[in-house]
Amino acid sequence: PDLPTSPARLFVAAEGRPLELDLFDAKTWQRQGWSVFRDGPRRRMAPRPDLFRDEEHRLAYLQNVLDRARRLHRVLAVEVSIGETRFYSIQNAYAPTPHLAVAGLGEDGLLFTGDRELKERPYLSSHISRPGDGHATVASQHALSPQELEAMALPPFLVESGHFELILEPAALRRLVEFLLH
Repeated sequence: PDLPTSPARLFVAAEGRPLELDLFDAKTWQRQGWSVFRDGPRRRMAPRPDLFRDEEHRLAYLQNVLDRARRLHRVLAVEVSIGETRFYSIQNAYAPTPHLAVAGLGEDGLLFTGDRELKERPYLSSHISRPGDGHATVASQHALSPQELEAMALPPFLVESGHFELILEPAALRRLVEFLLH
């Protein structure tokens, strides 16, 4: 799963103070009313126990998925030799990007950078945002192991584009060709 591993504090309250919520604990999701534990999804699933079973089963399933995600993060953090591999990076550092989430607000119980409810709370919006590509902050894009940092062939090439659209930008395509010829 595409879950962040840092910062340790991922959530803030409506007034901006840090909240200690464990993203990898399914009971946190249940208490906060996230995902299938929101009132709307609960009501829609209630008539279909043949598909969605009961809340206890959904809680156990989510905990299993979150445990697997935590194990995947541990595996990805293991230092391994990368041999002669060279890394090249194309990044965007210009878009406001979610760094923290506001818990307890919004239809889903969470608000992120760019959510319209935050337009009326500019301080809170700026507090939870960092520069990046709209999906990954610059800090996240630079979170590399010592071996990966050493294997960087060139400094990151910055392109103003979204996370998923970046590969379609003409400047990025030109740089990819240059990387291949390097």
